[in-house]
Amino acid sequence: MQEKIIEKLPQDFGGEDVAVLLNNLEMLIEGKEKEFPDIREYIMDHQVLFSGNSFTLNVTAAPLKERKEKISS
Repeated sequence: MQEKIIEKLPQDFGGEDVAVLLNNLEMLIEGKEKEFPDIREYIMDHQVLFSGNSFTLNVTAAPLKERKEKISS
């Protein structure tokens, strides 16, 4: 997912800008895993919108089906 986001960044984003963005994404992911570990969803689509020096990430997600354990016979 990070690669897809980087591909859509404006051309004038420098290496430091990309590093800050990726660091912020990692912090968001870690916070989600810590605060909401039971919520598991499949990311179906995403959209990154830029406005000046800020961006908005919109994500469309759907719940993952629970895996059922195989019973050996």
